[in-house]
Amino acid sequence: MLRPKRSIYPAAEKRFGKNSLPILISFSAGWCSHCTEMKPIVRKLADELKTKVMILPVDIDDEPDLAEAAGIKAVPAFIAIDQARNLGGLLIGQQSEKELHMLIEQIAS
Repeated sequence: MLRPKRSIYPAAEKRFGKNSLPILISFSAGWCSHCTEMKPIVRKLADELKTKVMILPVDIDDEPDLAEAAGIKAVPAFIAIDQARNLGGLLIGQQSEKELHMLIEQIAS
């Protein structure tokens, strides 16, 4: 189970700026075939749900500090942060669009 070393939100805020929407951080890597397969799904959800949630892509090779702060050891991984900036859920590994949508609904409702 994911156990962030410290709150992921301050690190995400530093990287992406402040936002009042719930956040879904999508961790991936260029060498990860499952991540490549997930990209169209993540893009589609980001477009469809842009008024409900901010989806932030993070390549763990480009931003190792953010991945470390989140305790990411495997990709793809998705961390949901609610509007109160609490950890709202996580998914690790390749997911269906329905599974990601359900995670987003948990933090956006």
